[in-house]
Amino acid sequence: MTIVVSLLFPTHVVQVSDRMLTFQVGSKTVRQEDKWNKATVFGDRAAIAYTGAARVPDQRTDQWITETLMNVTDVGQAMALLAAAADDRLKRGQIRPPGLTVVFAGWSEQLGQMWPAVGLVTNILTPAGASTAPRPKFDMFSYESHVGGQLGIHVAGQPMPINAKNALARSVKNAVAKGTSMAAVARLTAMKITEMRNPYVGQSFLAVVLPRPVAGRPASTLVGAVQTGPHPDSPCSYFFPAPGADPLYVMPNITGGGVAITDISVIPRALTPEEVKAHFRAGPPKPK
Repeated sequence: MTIVVSLLFPTHVVQVSDRMLTFQVGSKTVRQEDKWNKATVFGDRAAIAYTGAARVPDQRTDQWITETLMNVTDVGQAMALLAAAADDRLKRGQIRPPGLTVVFAGWSEQLGQMWPAVGLVTNILTPAGASTAPRPKFDMFSYESHVGGQLGIHVAGQPMPINAKNALARSVKNAVAKGTSMAAVARLTAMKITEMRNPYVGQSFLAVVLPRPVAGRPASTLVGAVQTGPHPDSPCSYFFPAPGADPLYVMPNITGGGVAITDISVIPRALTPEEVKAHFRAGPPKPK
């Protein structure tokens, strides 16, 4: 079971998920690999990651999510569609083990304003986030942040101890106060997850950063969804590989508006020192 950490800011939403795959052999949990994608970008409105069953069963869960949501652009519709599809798979015995949580971290438009929010499609979590035995039907829960300037942190999947969560909150708040980029916040979050030393959480991570969309504007789908630089008005993805990993840059899946793209990876060129500073600056740029 992976860990999915979603950070809600007034201007950005960041979602980080690890890439570890585990499975049960009797009562024993076995680590298999650290190369299993959990992340999907739903246009400019939500980052999606799952924790639980990795196959459904004829395809990977991330592929199934991507293909299921390809023809919608509204987050609420996407959650309802996915819940219905999950109910059907569960009824037919095709979700094994039968527990699954899909986390939507993104933006909710209410009364002409965009609010950061987290939505869950789950049959193993309660509205308060407590784990339960797998239920026979999937539920939808959502949480919106309406407190300006306040950081919201949501964790699903592998637990994050309260001291680790508080340490993450302090580190992120300090970094943001110094003008750190959202790319650096994503990398900091991955580092703090690694420091937990949970053997069932991987060392390879995908992060998606979603800036606040313009209220009233139609959702953007493919355009901008795969950029990997600090573009202030477009979704961006960041891959933080495990030490010694293959020299590939892995990107999340893309879905929505008639698009469904999976298994994207490229061989990147080396960044220049100036580009590294621009992507992951430790503080506000110094005046020239």
